Amino acid sequence: LSTCLSLTYPRGELRTIISRAGQLPEPLSPPLNTKIRCNAAVSANGEALEFVPDRWRTATLCRTAVENTVWALEHVPTRLRTEVLCSVAVSKEGDALFFVSDERKTAALCLAAVQNSDTGWAIIAVPFSLRTEALCFNAISTDGSMLEHVPAPQKSARLCLAAVSSH
Repeated sequence: LSTCLSLTYPRGELRTIISRAGQLPEPLSPPLNTKIRCNAAVSANGEALEFVPDRWRTATLCRTAVENTVWALEHVPTRLRTEVLCSVAVSKEGDALFFVSDERKTAALCLAAVQNSDTGWAIIAVPFSLRTEALCFNAISTDGSMLEHVPAPQKSARLCLAAVSSH
């Protein structure tokens, strides 16, 4: 990992990043096994994916990172953000939908995201065309203030009641 990072970070910051990314069992000695050590850091903490060179980011490594930490989805190259990987992320934390491209957002994925959002904020990342009454009801049940993100045609008495009840 040190080879991955030393090109852009001074030594003091590098120690902090390695600590945050997960301690490796032995000191890093470039250039041997740098790819293997980057993989070990990602296995220890998915957020370390941010510091792995793009050429070493494989589908397997990205899946490991996202399974470890859903927020790693932000650092998965677009070409590797598959429907399955996005589904893994939003099934763990719905707010990961913010890192899914609109082309990958389906009604089912968006509903799963809203249902798995502790805050209800996932509705903000749902395209307007996919904001059904059922999806909006799920978001509002979590946080009534999400009513402001419901398209006017979907604002029913049922949704307004749910918003008031959840506050």
